[in-house]
Amino acid sequence: MEYELYKDYVAQTVTNSYPKYIREIIAKKLEEKGIIISEPEQKEESTTIETRLSKSMEEHKEAVKFIEEWEFIRPYKLAVLFNHSGFNRENLEKLIANGAIISYVKDIDVFDILQSIDPDSVALPKFETPTLYEDDVKICLKFNLKYKGYLPGTGTQTKLKYPVLVVIHKDLPVLEVRFDRINTYYNNGKTFYQDKIKLATTWVEVNLGMNLQNFNLQPILEYVDKSKLPDLTVSAKRMNLKNGGMVTLESSKDYVLPLLGEIKELMKEHEDEFQKNPVIKQLLIDFITNTEETSDLPWISLCWKNKVKTREIVVKFQHNYYKEEYTLLQYTGVLKELERMDNVTKYLIQLKDELDKQPDII
Repeated sequence: MEYELYKDYVAQTVTNSYPKYIREIIAKKLEEKGIIISEPEQKEESTTIETRLSKSMEEHKEAVKFIEEWEFIRPYKLAVLFNHSGFNRENLEKLIANGAIISYVKDIDVFDILQSIDPDSVALPKFETPTLYEDDVKICLKFNLKYKGYLPGTGTQTKLKYPVLVVIHKDLPVLEVRFDRINTYYNNGKTFYQDKIKLATTWVEVNLGMNLQNFNLQPILEYVDKSKLPDLTVSAKRMNLKNGGMVTLESSKDYVLPLLGEIKELMKEHEDEFQKNPVIKQLLIDFITNTEETSDLPWISLCWKNKVKTREIVVKFQHNYYKEEYTLLQYTGVLKELERMDNVTKYLIQLKDELDKQPDII
């Protein structure tokens, strides 16, 4: 793809698809590099942040290269975890040598290769030619897809560069597939995300020879649901009840879930009274225990609490996503730092290891 067209995909993606807070972060970093026009003292339409970003990428290849690197180090809204049997670096080096993988370089004349996935193609689609980025703790492979859509209300055509990231953690036996939400005017089917996960994992298994297995999060999340863990709480969950009913519970600002959570809090606050009525107390305990233990949890949201509300991390875990074995992680709210996403992964793996050593508690 010629550079002018590629640049257009990148620029339109940043200005039309990135949320405002991400655009502000990018603009600030480009300002530090001196490759974006300064924000005027009196704001005019011609100098909006979108215009500044677009102009920066129009005039500076370094700005386009920065977006390529940003796609490796930015947080994503969606992720899936897989266990793997081991990573063989020789397989990776062979793919680099034969051009099946491009190594990320800051050279302003080497860019990602965009790929189009045609859902209506007779041939089975597959991912091709990812870009490699490596640091001390992770190996990242970025598959770069391209889409076209039409902006609602205007009918204006817009382009999108859509990365799907495969993250191999060097110090953890886990591989992640990370990706972002996509606007409906680019989305071409209800299994859009499921398809991308399948394409990514298939490429890894075929080309890197890695055997991937489902990272079973259900027993871990059920344990969290029943336990009082510091700085971690259940913020919402959906329960399929044994009587065929279904209920969705969302916590209050004090992190207390309605119904079962409120009954538990009520029993704590009036412990003395319930001690005087042991039969009533036991009936409530049996009701809570029976409801929790006989109910399925199609999804559950966890909140990693923080004194600063905006630094809290809320993740929704959706089990058996589109009848697949894996659990889809959906990060909600504002997520500015990749480190917080990495910390969630590390926490889940650490908790799994601890529970594997104590199988009787789950």
